[in-house]
Amino acid sequence: MANIPSFIHEPFVGKDGVITDSWQLAITQLFGQLQQGISDEAGYQVPTKTADQLSGLVNNVPDGTHFYDMTNNTPVVKKNGTFVAYP
Repeated sequence: MANIPSFIHEPFVGKDGVITDSWQLAITQLFGQLQQGISDEAGYQVPTKTADQLSGLVNNVPDGTHFYDMTNNTPVVKKNGTFVAYP
């Protein structure tokens, strides 16, 4: 799973008008995680899982979560509590 930083409960900029160190670090981490899922050649890449891995995740991810099912070679989305292939 991506290591997206948590929301920081402090001012975005300091009294000098410059972004705070905490926010700078969080944004750097966020951009790094986003860039790991995007390539110039393929665009956004959905995480890949086997059918067995998907069955283990079905209760741990919300509806609307997308994966690529490597076992069945098809993109899937969790809908109404189960993973279904794209139409």
